[in-house]
Amino acid sequence: MPRSLHPERAALLLLSDPSSGDDGILEASQIVHLHSNADLVVLSACDTAVGRLQGEEGIANLSLAFQIAGAKAVVSTLWTIDDTTALYLMKRFYVHLTTGNTVASALTAAKRDMLKTYGARALPYYWASFKLEGAGNKPVSITKSRTKN
Repeated sequence: MPRSLHPERAALLLLSDPSSGDDGILEASQIVHLHSNADLVVLSACDTAVGRLQGEEGIANLSLAFQIAGAKAVVSTLWTIDDTTALYLMKRFYVHLTTGNTVASALTAAKRDMLKTYGARALPYYWASFKLEGAGNKPVSITKSRTKN
């Protein structure tokens, strides 16, 4: 059945740990109970902002689940995305975040970068799917993690 008919089945697939009973599937119904205080959640996968209208609650999807859990801003997608162009857009998005831009301006700048780089080949299909919900008017601190050898 299509995902839009069963928004409660929207999920993230993570590494499973059978020994602990963890199946590696994090469903929207579980996400809402995470009590997150994340400044930003990025869902750079297909259809993460797609779902069925649930009355006054809005559209049930992964993006809404993270907002209910407490994420201040969520970047998600409205349709199936292309891997190559999504990679370019996300790299540019994070570059703009590291320079102190707000989440909203970083996403806008990344889309503009795509238009400048690819010109007429940068059809809206490749970049317009990405949307921001929540408080995008603040910068987010991005730091490189250090790996120990």
